[in-house]
Amino acid sequence: MFKEIQDWMAQRCGKFTASEIYKLMGSGKKDYFSLVAKTYISQKAAEILTLEPSNRPNTMAMDWGQSHEYEAYTKFKELYGEIDYFGGENPTFFSYSKYSGGSPDALGKDFVLEIKCPYNSSEHLNHLMMETAEDLKDGKPEYYWQVVANMIFTGKDKAIFVSYDPRFEPEYQLKTLKINLNFDDASLLKERLVEAEIHLDGLLNKINAKGANSSKGSKGI
Repeated sequence: MFKEIQDWMAQRCGKFTASEIYKLMGSGKKDYFSLVAKTYISQKAAEILTLEPSNRPNTMAMDWGQSHEYEAYTKFKELYGEIDYFGGENPTFFSYSKYSGGSPDALGKDFVLEIKCPYNSSEHLNHLMMETAEDLKDGKPEYYWQVVANMIFTGKDKAIFVSYDPRFEPEYQLKTLKINLNFDDASLLKERLVEAEIHLDGLLNKINAKGANSSKGSKGI
């Protein structure tokens, strides 16, 4: 199991992933990319140069989500039938381009499954109130763009967003929200991903050029 997770992390290293793709969607006042987007691109460059993934804090919220994800998947499966699960001990990275890819929680025949198990029950309550993809896009844009990215990365045009909280009464524990791929949003994400990869390549080329110049200059020392 440990080797599988190590391999999965190595595949993600230096890649724009679905879970953080929302960081590329913001623009600056004068620049194509926001400061958040530029910082994210720089982080990917650092990962490529060091072969080390960016540090991700092991928080209580992450622990809660990971420990309840399979339970959520099981309850979903009881309603919708067997689908391929990629969480827990079976993480799978779907490579899309040179610098991008995603890890959906599960895949059906024609849809992506994205599972969230909120640590704060108020967040699950907000999910219960959502009825459309636009609701998710407005309320939790990071989740919306993650779903869109994983649809693109896996070649699906449908998704089901799942929110699960076992602390609610049984009838309110599992929320499912069906999402069809919005082609305008998909085109926008692809456009920004292309620009991010150009920006990343440019950054790496500058660093490599500086490294080469430094090596030449050190010969006379």
